Amino acid sequence: MRSQRPRLPLEVLPEALAICRLPAGAPVPKWADNSGKFLTISRTAEELSITALQGEVPADVRCERDYRAIRVHRTLPTTLVGILLSIAKPLADAGLSIFAISTYDTDYVLVKERDLATALEAYRAPGTTSSAIRTAALARSDERRETGEWVLEIPPRCGCGARCPMSCRT
Repeated sequence: MRSQRPRLPLEVLPEALAICRLPAGAPVPKWADNSGKFLTISRTAEELSITALQGEVPADVRCERDYRAIRVHRTLPTTLVGILLSIAKPLADAGLSIFAISTYDTDYVLVKERDLATALEAYRAPGTTSSAIRTAALARSDERRETGEWVLEIPPRCGCGARCPMSCRT
């Protein structure tokens, strides 16, 4: 009997995000320090890149706006292979551009808000490994409301055997 493949629940974050580019030597701006629900900061020799809640970013900052994040709604072991590919491939197959972000705990793909419905349909398309998605919205009271449930399944390839928290078998 075949073992069940690991399941990765996806969640669409409710807030619009902006992806900003500042000069490499720029200090982290105060508005980035105040961004509480979503913030990533990456510095290279070429740039300071900040992804934050769109409402926190001043209008005069160089950025791409109107992104929505789809994230894997669970903590992932860093040894897993193919997670980002599994969530990005259906979007690439649909012709959608993504901005990928990985944190220590999980992965995110950002798509333009205008493409969100197409992205969700791409996950539902025949031949993809997805079977459901969860869309979360935060009410004014910060209570979470959910509509639907969607789980993306990935092949078990992490190689860790029986110790895998995702029940991987190699």
